[in-house]
Amino acid sequence: MKNMLSERCRLYLETQLREVGLRFLILQQGIIAIADGWTQEQREELATRLTEGGMEIMIHRKSSIVDKIESAIKEMIDDMSEVPKGNYSEYLSKKLDTDYATLSKIFSETKGSTIQQYIIQTKVEKIIDFLADETMSLTDISYKLQYSSVAHLSNQFRKIMKCSPSEYRKSGN
Repeated sequence: MKNMLSERCRLYLETQLREVGLRFLILQQGIIAIADGWTQEQREELATRLTEGGMEIMIHRKSSIVDKIESAIKEMIDDMSEVPKGNYSEYLSKKLDTDYATLSKIFSETKGSTIQQYIIQTKVEKIIDFLADETMSLTDISYKLQYSSVAHLSNQFRKIMKCSPSEYRKSGN
């Protein structure tokens, strides 16, 4: 946090963080950890509020890169037509204009998991959204998310959710 110089600044910052709906921990003068992450809207709202108070957000470079990776993955999964079949590393490298090995290393160091694990988790979340639409078959979902087969989709879903997509749909979650 740039320009956080006094106790008054700290109190102002805490108030703004709470009003934007963020859980946080002040680690030391000017360094704040945001619990549970934050949305783009929260970031923009906080930046506006802090600018009005004479402060500025300075995001750690690695965290910024991880945010960009996560955002690119979510965009990718929302529109798989942009992705060469099964080649996520190429897509991310091109989208973020950075070598995939570098992206992978930063992501793993920061998040404690791999980009591939994050992609699978995000795809499973998308599968859950699709399962709510009773007109979509597992074959449709598999095709839309570029799975090689329904069995592959089901295996990944089961690893994360501890049940099959069909069982999940029947349970009405």
